[in-house]
Amino acid sequence: MRIFMRARSVFSYNAADFSDRLSGVTLDALSAGSPIVTTAGTWIARIVQRFDAGVVVDSTEPEKTLAAIQEIIANYARYNENAHKAGLALKQENSADFLFKTVAA
Repeated sequence: MRIFMRARSVFSYNAADFSDRLSGVTLDALSAGSPIVTTAGTWIARIVQRFDAGVVVDSTEPEKTLAAIQEIIANYARYNENAHKAGLALKQENSADFLFKTVAA
């Protein structure tokens, strides 16, 4: 995933439209260790919070997004490591094998 090397990803989605939508781009970003800035109330925000893999903002105001990006830059090693861990966990949780075993149980 060279496209995400040393990247920070910003996903400013409308919470009402994306409260329960999965995002393949989010999974790709996390798998590559890219910390995420995202909007509260979204599926992405719940993932970011669960793994401490970035910063969740309560609005899409540019000042709040910039502050979140600066937070990630200041603590990049931690967020990068957590994003990698999130990517690995989510790959396993969303694999067809995991789904089959869950349904079979």
